[in-house]
Amino acid sequence: MCNKLFVGIAVCVAIFLGLTVFTKMKGNKQMFNIRSTADVIQLFPKSVKEIEQLTEHSIASAQQAVNEIIAVPVEEKNYTNTFKALDTLHALSNLAIAAAAVEILEMVSPDKELRDAAHAMIIKIQGFVVDHMSNNVELCNALKAYVEGNAKKELLSEGQWY
Repeated sequence: MCNKLFVGIAVCVAIFLGLTVFTKMKGNKQMFNIRSTADVIQLFPKSVKEIEQLTEHSIASAQQAVNEIIAVPVEEKNYTNTFKALDTLHALSNLAIAAAAVEILEMVSPDKELRDAAHAMIIKIQGFVVDHMSNNVELCNALKAYVEGNAKKELLSEGQWY
């Protein structure tokens, strides 16, 4: 009974969070391909080892995305390869999905060992976000270079400005 309730809650929350949006992204590098309720269930790790592996792979993928944003030469920077890439990283990346799935496990898993592992991995993910995304001077400089350079020439929609 408890497992069925857990799965039901997890599926509802995952769908509510909008995880199905990934099937609409083109040219992405997502690990997750959500097309059905069964795919949503697969988002959730079932062991401590799976939680740790998901976290490590997601952090590595996010670090690669950060490095790609930084590596774009100043003259080639545009909205898509700077701010949109960062926005996607924060909201729609493997790291964002993994964090959401692990947070759900922390809150609703009936297994204390899974909840504790999920909590530890959330702290690790949050540390990565703070150290490598929010407080990353190189990333900030890459974004600043775009704002001070090509952004002045690029025609952006109102939504892209905000």
